[in-house]
Amino acid sequence: MNVLADKGYHSGRELKACEELGVTTFISQKESSSIKKNPAFAMQSFMYDEKHDTYTCPAREAMHTNGRWYNKKLKNSRQSYLVKHYKTKACEGCKLRAQCTTNKLGRLIERTEYQQYVDRNNNRV
Repeated sequence: MNVLADKGYHSGRELKACEELGVTTFISQKESSSIKKNPAFAMQSFMYDEKHDTYTCPAREAMHTNGRWYNKKLKNSRQSYLVKHYKTKACEGCKLRAQCTTNKLGRLIERTEYQQYVDRNNNRV
């Protein structure tokens, strides 16, 4: 079965449930705040390497995780999900930093426990 839906139904938890039931989703992704601010430095510009569990930023620096999963609550909800954080010390001297982030500690990427399902859906769309 194929399902077409608008971005209001774009949830990693739901995309996983659909995939496990054999339902192929075609759901528009929500626009992140980083896409609106500067599309060249949006999450989609950071390439994930599954083998090494790292991201590569637009400045071609590797971003690593400490491997720990963090609990993150959904806004206005009791539900939560797990995320990993990815960072690099290379932000300190990066020439692109001002375009990429205003965070004094450097850029932080969060990868949810559902990211693989989100990515597969987004690639289909």
